[in-house]
Amino acid sequence: MISDVSSTVPQPLGELVRLWRLDGSPSQPGTAWPRQQWVDGLPRNRDALGAMPDLLDRTFLRGVGASAAVDATSAERAFIAVMAWGYAKTNLGPYRASMALKTPRAGERLLVAARTLANSGAVAAYQCLAGDCRLAFFGPAFVTKFLSFCQPPQQDPIALILDSLVSAWLSREVAVELDSVSWSASTYSHYLDLMQYWASGLECRPDELECCIFSGMSTERGNQWGRPRRPLEGEPLHRREAYRSTPHGSHPESRRPDPGLGSRPRSRPRPSTPARGQEGPSMQGKFREDVHDKLVDAARNGHTVCYSDLPGGRGHIGSYLYRIADYEKEHGRPPLTALVVRKDTGLPGGGFAIAARQVGYAKPGESDDEVWRRAVAEVFSYWSRSGDHA
Repeated sequence: MISDVSSTVPQPLGELVRLWRLDGSPSQPGTAWPRQQWVDGLPRNRDALGAMPDLLDRTFLRGVGASAAVDATSAERAFIAVMAWGYAKTNLGPYRASMALKTPRAGERLLVAARTLANSGAVAAYQCLAGDCRLAFFGPAFVTKFLSFCQPPQQDPIALILDSLVSAWLSREVAVELDSVSWSASTYSHYLDLMQYWASGLECRPDELECCIFSGMSTERGNQWGRPRRPLEGEPLHRREAYRSTPHGSHPESRRPDPGLGSRPRSRPRPSTPARGQEGPSMQGKFREDVHDKLVDAARNGHTVCYSDLPGGRGHIGSYLYRIADYEKEHGRPPLTALVVRKDTGLPGGGFAIAARQVGYAKPGESDDEVWRRAVAEVFSYWSRSGDHA
């Protein structure tokens, strides 16, 4: 019964929904996207991109996704729309989408997944895209976005987005650890069950609850999906502030690989420590295995990591990222640290190019931008096909 469930709903979830209702239960606003960058990156899909509105919102995406199970062209069109929405202000979006569509029979794979979604549900479709229908550079978080917008209406359980924003909020506010980076059908299924259970207690739909979390965390971090928000009468001060600032670095991500979809060893030899007097200031930081693991997962799933999602202050982050870049160079691999970008621009800080030159990765005559773009392409290429356990 709803009355019984409501007593077990975590208080922060109830508060989040209460504030959403006080604010008029708004839909998530649309977000602008760089159309020309996408046309340049996916010229074959010029017509589909040209037909998309200037502001992409969930209503538009559901409309495009409704046809995903019709044919391969429609499935591919839905995929592009979801990627453009998700990467709206991230410069690497067109590159990742184009690389995903270079997967053999990409449109057919997406079509099979969309039909699996329609016939067998969200978890079966997730397993499909994690297995035989998997696309390069199309990781678990974006797969859940695709499923969310392509699912037929009235299907149960409702396919929901599970990405770093949602998982970070659940970890921080209700101490529920859900890994949004690694493939795990069991984790996704557990997440859908939890959200349906909580939504019933809050007398809202699971997708409304997910959108509350997603939009709230987006607003905190100031990214493209956030929305301006006025303080509400009777709203606690700490909740008002929570919409404007985020305690960055306080969002741990659990690591519970699903043995059925693959796992890997968690240990590796540490990089050697330079002799006394030989290291520069940036070499004095500690090698962070947890950050290295996070970057490997990001590389394998084709996405970047924001500085604000890494532990430590600015100087500390630069120090251990240098150690990781040096470690990768020692092992003959491109610098994983190319995947660490600013959340407002989608570009790396100035320290990346400096470190790339110091460890001997940059080529003579390359500009900082050329070094970074080559590094990103090589990192994604290496880890998408490598069985290396790092």
